[in-house]
Amino acid sequence: SSTNQSKNAINDENFYDNYIRNQALTHKILLFSKTNCSYCNRAKKILEESNLAYHSIELDLNSNCPNENCTQLTRALILQTRMKTVPQIFINGTLIGGCNDLE
Repeated sequence: SSTNQSKNAINDENFYDNYIRNQALTHKILLFSKTNCSYCNRAKKILEESNLAYHSIELDLNSNCPNENCTQLTRALILQTRMKTVPQIFINGTLIGGCNDLE
C-alpha cells in the first residue's frame, strides 16, 4: 500500500539519490561540506569573494540532513560521485569536483 511506502521512503536508497539530485538541481551552486574542513571553508570563501550565492549541506551536522542523520546521505553521496572527500561541489546540477576544481 502507498501509506507503507511513504513511511519507508526515508530508508529507501533511492530517497537519498533523489535528495542529492533534487538539491543539486534546486541550487545553482551546491556544496556538500563539513564545518571543520579547511578545503570546504576555502571553497566557500572563493564563492563569497566572487559574489556567488551557494547552498551548503554540512555532513557533520545531523540537523542539516534528511531524517536528522547524515550517515546514509554521506554513503549515498560517495556511491553517486565516487568521491570520498569534501567539499563536493555541484554547479547547475553537475558535479564539478572539489575545492581545487573550483579554482
